[in-house]
Amino acid sequence: MSQKTKLLTCLICLMLAPLASATMQYQRWDTGVTGSRQAIIDFLVDLVNPVTLPDVEEILDESLYRGSADNYVAKAYGWLTVPATGDYQFHYACDDFGMLYVSPDEDMNNAVEVAWVDGWAGNAEWNKYPDTQHSDVMSLKKGQVLAIMAFYQEAGGGDNMDIGLTGPGLSSDITNPTYLTDYITHIPPVLSKARNPIPETEVDDVLRDTVLSWTPGEFSGTHNVYVGPSFEDVNSGTVPTTTGLDVNSFDPGRLEFGQAYYWRVDEVNASPDRTVHKGKIWSFTVEPHSIQIPGSEIVVTASSSSNEFSQPEKLVDGSGLGAGGTHDISPEAMWFTATVDLDPWIQFEFDAVKKLDTMTVWNSNGAAEAAIGWGVKDVVIEYSQDGENWAVLEGVNQFSRAPGLVTYDTADVIALNGVPAKYVRVDIESNWGGILMSYGLSEVQFNVIPAQARTPEPASGTTGVRVGETLAWRAGREAATHTVYIGTDANAVAAGTAPSVTTSTNSLDLGTVSLDMGETYYWRVDEVNNAEETTVWTGPVWNLTLTPSVVVDNFESYNNLSPDRPFQTWHDGFGYSADEFFPVGYGGNGTGVGIGHDIWTLTSPHYDGDIMEKSITINGSSQALPLYFDNSSGISQTDRTFATPQDWTLGGATVLSIALHGNPDLSAASTLYAKINNTKVTYDGDLSVPIWQAWHVDLAGLGINLTSVTTLSIGVEGSALGMILLDDIQLHKTAPAIPGPPAGGDKSLVAHWKFDETEGLDAADSSGYGNNGTLVGMDGTEWVAGHDGGAIEFSGSQYVDFGMNTSLQISGSVTISAWVKMNAGNDGAYMGIGGKLKTAPYRGFSLVRHSSGVFRLWADDGNGVIGGFDASSDVTYTDTEWHHVAGVVDAGTSMLYVDGVKQAKTSDVNLTIAEEPAHIGRQYSGLDDRYWNGLIDDVRIYYRALSEQEISGL
Repeated sequence: MSQKTKLLTCLICLMLAPLASATMQYQRWDTGVTGSRQAIIDFLVDLVNPVTLPDVEEILDESLYRGSADNYVAKAYGWLTVPATGDYQFHYACDDFGMLYVSPDEDMNNAVEVAWVDGWAGNAEWNKYPDTQHSDVMSLKKGQVLAIMAFYQEAGGGDNMDIGLTGPGLSSDITNPTYLTDYITHIPPVLSKARNPIPETEVDDVLRDTVLSWTPGEFSGTHNVYVGPSFEDVNSGTVPTTTGLDVNSFDPGRLEFGQAYYWRVDEVNASPDRTVHKGKIWSFTVEPHSIQIPGSEIVVTASSSSNEFSQPEKLVDGSGLGAGGTHDISPEAMWFTATVDLDPWIQFEFDAVKKLDTMTVWNSNGAAEAAIGWGVKDVVIEYSQDGENWAVLEGVNQFSRAPGLVTYDTADVIALNGVPAKYVRVDIESNWGGILMSYGLSEVQFNVIPAQARTPEPASGTTGVRVGETLAWRAGREAATHTVYIGTDANAVAAGTAPSVTTSTNSLDLGTVSLDMGETYYWRVDEVNNAEETTVWTGPVWNLTLTPSVVVDNFESYNNLSPDRPFQTWHDGFGYSADEFFPVGYGGNGTGVGIGHDIWTLTSPHYDGDIMEKSITINGSSQALPLYFDNSSGISQTDRTFATPQDWTLGGATVLSIALHGNPDLSAASTLYAKINNTKVTYDGDLSVPIWQAWHVDLAGLGINLTSVTTLSIGVEGSALGMILLDDIQLHKTAPAIPGPPAGGDKSLVAHWKFDETEGLDAADSSGYGNNGTLVGMDGTEWVAGHDGGAIEFSGSQYVDFGMNTSLQISGSVTISAWVKMNAGNDGAYMGIGGKLKTAPYRGFSLVRHSSGVFRLWADDGNGVIGGFDASSDVTYTDTEWHHVAGVVDAGTSMLYVDGVKQAKTSDVNLTIAEEPAHIGRQYSGLDDRYWNGLIDDVRIYYRALSEQEISGL
């Protein structure tokens, strides 16, 4: 490429002046890496503190970056102070591959990937990849500090990096955002100051009995707290609330309803320095004394209505209300009785008994109100809890008259004094005109004192709730205790006949209640105070669904760095050295086990890679735990000790399930076992099976106390040497079904599609592993007579999708076979029979009829390449007869059989897992081309290499 010049251009942002000191820290490593985001991560090892020192480090003090180099990896980072409260999106463009990380706070370690580029995007090319270049919308607070990191890899032909932001006061166009770099600084936030206030700054509806807390400064010894309703007083420190506080929380006492408060925390360094670091000023607003009942939760009925437009519900729908509490003069926004109503009344019904605070009434305000006077005058207001027994509200017998003007804003606010009621009725005795026997009102609002429990956490309807979750809610205003009803019968909970517990706090630990995992539960909270006139306020019924299992360890939290290295939790025979997280090292448990891949030895195939297994994982998992063992000197066993004893009876648990992936090189002499609180149980399966399986341990059969599990060990005994993989360790109420062949069947046959269906869009797998498929681009008329039974006829644009079942995550060895018949006119066509093949980088296997006319097996070499590693038939095939085609990968060699005869083989293949769905009828799992045109029948996949004799019998 030609030499490019570096251009750093300063852009003027819209509507909001950027920080004068806006800068980013820039680092560059002049080394080429494979074009992928993962390659960048692998090269830097630690994104926050890259392992390798950069070749270039400088401050970028302009808006965008255009470079002049090739073959490098770069990182830019800094801290953003949010300019205004609101919703924001981040945007990223770079050349080539790259990703943008954002942290919710100033800690870079908390940053997560929010946008990325897989390929390349040119200068300010913000929307080339619309699904990945834009973050989700984030709700941010003014003054919130975020850590930002951007990475990209440049190969050649041009380089650039653009980071954008849309939000309040900035551009709102995601294809032309404001440059984030104009609002960012390379200077880290001052950790000596107090931060992360609770309540968050600028929030509303804060409990009046709230306790203030914060994250203290790094060097603070004590804290000076200032709280008050005046910004100026808090800013000047003339309202000293407390000084010399030695905890990072403060109770300001009971606060005033609806009042805005300001507060700040000054951090005082520990002796002898005693420097005072003045904090930021935060604010919040206390909850109001009462809250409005939404009109959607009120049912309004009346003695009559004048027409279809002026119905009773108009009184609670907000129609006609304007800013500042005004009401317009449109009759369609009001309620009127019939022309003659001899017994006028209006009634309001709530969804439950409420503690009513106020009733706000806008009277009839039509344009002719001053002349006719429909507005209600004399009234009797009644209230009731059951709709049968009524009481009269004393002291209120008349509504004020409205002027009939659009400026009308003097609604009557009627004190209801906290009366408990589900119904309020207004009996109308007269109107202001005295001319017609017709009456009207414009709007009625009710405010309620929140005596009932509300805002449940988790929210009602939440699924996937942990068995040990803690339920919480916003307590009723006068509650002294809380009665919680919970059960699987919604009616019983509503009736108060379900089991209940009483708590003095507004929370309940589900671990203290006997619940079953996987079930949906209904719950309600009644607020109780025997000292009040109304002793119990019944709450609404909420619901939640518990997770179907309880995770003991899913191995997702481990990585290459201390303190999260897997062997620091699952102790092995090698141990670990002391460091800042583990002041005392661990010398090993004396067995032959090693946990995690060896990423430190130069000769290790995993050198400088991942300590966890990233490729061979179960569905939904990003990594698995490698367990290496060498029993030449005894056994191999890894041990985990739980810091807090675990109750393995919660949720009705009866089964411990361990996902494991075997190794075909292991012999029957290798026996897996587990120890729970040192009680041993042995695996009765086969460790040589190289696909994911589940080991179910019957907990009841152990005969031990499972309410306090402190240790779990997993080991291999016998004359064994090798490696297996472990993944999700979970507790279940009942043992999930283990997929596999019927008794006596070939366990290595993980998929067998006979295609003997005659209708529908589903293709059944008869292997027992459940790899059923879906016909794509078909209508169900494609089932035809085949070589043996039925078949599917493909037209050149259709395929069958078999998904990502873990039993098809095959590496090392495989056999795939099929009976195929091509339609006429196939000469020169490139047609995929099927398999599991990923592109760029290439991984997996696939059978095809190549455009040259040969049948071919593609399998990768372990380095993302398939070119040159094909096994092709000796002759070409263009006829329309049935042929049996089988591909085999075994011990680094791939072989092709046509009609039972071996026709070709090639070496140096190293089959790896393709992270794509299995498919029949096309070559690649993810590309819409090279489809089959003809019939396919009896497709089989084995996780082992079949012999020539076995293939001839298919």
